[in-house]
Amino acid sequence: MAIDEAVREVLRVLEEIGNVEDLLCTLKAPNTAAILERLELPKGCSAVLVPTRIFTGPRHLRLAAYLTELAWSEDSAIARKKEVEFMLTYLATRQIREALKAFGPEGGDAILYTWCVGSRAKVPGIGECLPPPEPDHATELEAIERTALFWAEQHK
Repeated sequence: MAIDEAVREVLRVLEEIGNVEDLLCTLKAPNTAAILERLELPKGCSAVLVPTRIFTGPRHLRLAAYLTELAWSEDSAIARKKEVEFMLTYLATRQIREALKAFGPEGGDAILYTWCVGSRAKVPGIGECLPPPEPDHATELEAIERTALFWAEQHK
């Protein structure tokens, strides 16, 4: 598959994602890690904390979740955990250590991103949930393109 075709296909899929329900929620430091540990997720749901410093936008989160689920269903995932696979896809890297470092807690605000396949993203136990910051659309589009290129390389 040519790179241009892969990018167009990923962008098309992004507009049509219908089987992934999600929830975005800004959490204020320093409670972010504790909230993630207390979550009781329904079956088919996953959650990650995306530090606000690397948040690009909701479409990029949804694309990374979709591609994570796709890799998982095709047995082509790099990581053993969906959350780590999401991090790799989101950052467009194969280096697990690099992804864990980028997503590592630094005591700052974070976006709680929860996605579910086949069910609604109803996550109990989230108190003070604030809306996510407004994305910079150019930055988000660059991140989506980088993710698409990464995905195309993985699925040649």
